Amino acid sequence: MGKLRVLSAKEVSKILKDHRGTDIEDYRKAQLREEIDDLDGICRYIRESIRVTGQPKWLLIAVTKIDLYYERIEQARDRYQVGDSDFTRRIQKLSNRVGSDNFKWEVLPVCSILDDFRLGDKIYESQFKEKQRNHYINQFIQTLIGIGKVS
Repeated sequence: MGKLRVLSAKEVSKILKDHRGTDIEDYRKAQLREEIDDLDGICRYIRESIRVTGQPKWLLIAVTKIDLYYERIEQARDRYQVGDSDFTRRIQKLSNRVGSDNFKWEVLPVCSILDDFRLGDKIYESQFKEKQRNHYINQFIQTLIGIGKVS
């Protein structure tokens, strides 16, 4: 059991339109704020679900589009996995409330589509080749298989 946030092309277009004229760092900050709001909802859902059904036993967080910011991958790792960030504090709080023996979480970087990102009139180019992308996809799939065997 998991939750995945998927945006339609219409939703993506609206987001980009709303951020027209915004530089990439302002856009990124806005997305990170929205991500925390989404995470709060996901944590509430998981906590209630575990209370009622004992499930889910794990959460695998996919940090996507690493092909656009690979030079800053360590910053992303700190934000999502090991650092003291709003994100990690919320996940740790969830784990503490439901019991770390009952719930495991992991974060992995991934890139499924090698695609440039357009924000306004600027284009941010993908920095990956297929071989790099495939490495991260394989790592993600193998982790997902391993988690599935444990639970």
